Amino acid sequence: MALVAAVLSALATKAKTPDGNSLANAIPLGSIGVSISRNGTLTTADPVDYYHFKVEGSVRAVRVRVPAAIAPNAHVRLLTWPDPNADPIPLAEGDSNVNTHSDFTTNLTVGTYYIEITTSEFQNRLYELQLSQTLPDKTPPFIMFPLAHVTVPSGQAGVLSAGAEGSFTLSYQWSFNGTPISGATASQLRIDGATASQAGSYSVTVTSEFGSVTSTAATLTVTPPGSGAGHRHGGDHLLAGFR
Repeated sequence: MALVAAVLSALATKAKTPDGNSLANAIPLGSIGVSISRNGTLTTADPVDYYHFKVEGSVRAVRVRVPAAIAPNAHVRLLTWPDPNADPIPLAEGDSNVNTHSDFTTNLTVGTYYIEITTSEFQNRLYELQLSQTLPDKTPPFIMFPLAHVTVPSGQAGVLSAGAEGSFTLSYQWSFNGTPISGATASQLRIDGATASQAGSYSVTVTSEFGSVTSTAATLTVTPPGSGAGHRHGGDHLLAGFR
């Protein structure tokens, strides 16, 4: 048994082991990014495979597809399992055989989801599980994670990253102590040769035709020269680096 990868938190390589025989030991696929693809086998002794993946950041339109490669009667279900003592809750399902893909798309909120692949034909069956995601149409911009606070030695550089998503083209405007910074309209803000006058509060406003959002503020602290290497506090997702 084995199966489905881009911004994945983790990808497990899948060998023929008991893993995946049940919801409790479903094979982890990590956090879904652009796409995940995994090959697997159903056998007479093991006619079902389970996988689980995470959706992070916002609502996602997740597509589950098994191409027409299993013959016949392969059944695919997308499940949630909020109560381990109860049955899973089906969200969507489809069938795949030699002529027909199992192919469905469902909007999912943040959480953990399961995929069940099974067949009533007790023969060895090869399959490919494909997962992909897009934002639903007309999604307003959103900040995936709060900006990180940064400490930089005087004269060194720090970089803040917006980490925003949303439908269609996004524009950016960074602010310092609540005042827009002229020309600071990229997804990252680089502060070169940091000085005491640049210490303060930084935020970014992200805009598209469907709305705008302003991040929580991050504090840049500038330490005296020779006081040691810089460091960061709090969320570690959005500081691209300092050097």
